[in-house]
Amino acid sequence: MGNDGNKKIMANNALAQLKEEKPLYKADLFLGSDHVVAGLIAGRELDLFVKNLCGKNGINLKKRKKTGELVPRTIYELADKLAEEKRISKEEKTDIEEWWKLRCSITHTDEIIVGRAEVKKMIVGVSKLKEKYSI
Repeated sequence: MGNDGNKKIMANNALAQLKEEKPLYKADLFLGSDHVVAGLIAGRELDLFVKNLCGKNGINLKKRKKTGELVPRTIYELADKLAEEKRISKEEKTDIEEWWKLRCSITHTDEIIVGRAEVKKMIVGVSKLKEKYSI
């Protein structure tokens, strides 16, 4: 087995030890070696946080279009609803919107221009929101 095979075995063993850890802890670990992967994990956690907080507060994740079709609300729309109903502060809404833009930049652009510090701020911020709102 070549060097690549040994690296893969070592990586798999290390990742297996982290299986039970919370996703944002894993994101923080990845931050040092691959901030894009860290940002992807944090972005998913942001999405889940917003949707879970909406569910906890009776905010529908879907809206009805003029045609009658039910479509998912965007994270921006959900954050607006949470702020309108005073479930989050205006500052938290702004943070969510900024972090969602960051997540979209990481996910949907060919050239990643997102810095490690921005991803770190998102990881820390989402962690604080999850703790504050018990989600």
